Amino acid sequence: DPAWKYGSARAAQSTFAPILMQRMEEISYLGKMAMVNDQVESLKQIMAKNIEVILERGEKIDQLQEDATQLQHMASVFKKRSTQVRRQML
Repeated sequence: DPAWKYGSARAAQSTFAPILMQRMEEISYLGKMAMVNDQVESLKQIMAKNIEVILERGEKIDQLQEDATQLQHMASVFKKRSTQVRRQML
């Protein structure tokens, strides 16, 4: 029935309204999905940065542990040598 084609201006309203409503809901849904996708991308960037910072901290901690081990060894050597020097002086 081509009432929309030959009828009055409101003749197509009953058949077009559900289609229009469906299209509006689809657009609304797509807009919400775009917002969610933007938030997800933002969170992914934040998490990537956090992981990078954590890895850098881990490297710094490893370096500090190596430095502490070297200092401990140097202190031990110093103690032995100072004891030897003290004995030689007596």
